[in-house]
Amino acid sequence: MRPWSWRLLALTLATAAALPPPCADAQAAAAEPSGAATRPQADDTVRYRVAIVAPVPVDATLRGAIDLVRWQDFADMTEDLFGRLVRDAVPQAREAAATHGFFDAKIDVAVDRATAPATVTLTVVPGEPTRIASVAIDVAGPARESPEGAAAIAKVTDAWLLPKGDVFRQQAWTSAKDLAVATLAANAYAAARLTASEARIDPAARTADLSVAIESGPPFFIGEIEVRGLSRYTPELVASFANVRTGDPYGEQALDEYVRRLLASGYFASVQTTIDPDPEQAAHAKLTLSVIEARRRRG
Repeated sequence: MRPWSWRLLALTLATAAALPPPCADAQAAAAEPSGAATRPQADDTVRYRVAIVAPVPVDATLRGAIDLVRWQDFADMTEDLFGRLVRDAVPQAREAAATHGFFDAKIDVAVDRATAPATVTLTVVPGEPTRIASVAIDVAGPARESPEGAAAIAKVTDAWLLPKGDVFRQQAWTSAKDLAVATLAANAYAAARLTASEARIDPAARTADLSVAIESGPPFFIGEIEVRGLSRYTPELVASFANVRTGDPYGEQALDEYVRRLLASGYFASVQTTIDPDPEQAAHAKLTLSVIEARRRRG
């Protein structure tokens, strides 16, 4: 069996080509295929219910991914459309199981017309899950050129969410990549971005080899500090609680402490910080504090 290879978010449920949710126009189109001479009679309409036999959480994913399930309340279901939905259910179920790490799942669809409405049983036997065999995280750019950058890269590696031996799951794979970039961006490299990723799946061996490439961008330093949302209080009051100054290296941990100080002061009900992520302005990036003043000072 040939390995599966996905880049970026290539593994998605096979719903891009799936039928859209039923609506008035879609119902008419489904009930009257192109070239059809007459509309199906009422007694030709197919009625059915779907029973899913699959482990949790695959069951929940199937219910949102399988058109056969989504269309079971369609009022004008024809035999042709029903047959198409039954056929499509197999590859759609296989893709849904794959998002949970089951790349060799056995799929069966059985139709029992002896019941009213007809019963369609979709059975998914997932088999053994695919596990992470290797992880390669490559950070390029200025972060590789300083001790501070090396420390930031180490945090990315330590915080990685899909270590060797874990079961591969698409949602966890997506979250792991997002967190890797966010971790680097929180440690001076605010313009960090994902440049490539690959999950190379071997269904026969049930293994996944992961690789991620991140461009760090330059280290950021705090430039102008702007405060927005003041009416009763002054920028000087806000600055009196500061633990960061113009020229300091940017870091979310220090800014989180600044926010906590402002909230604890009782003067503000809400405080948010944002840094200008333009790499061209990294040497003096504008820091914006957006505040909502408390109705009256607490304490």
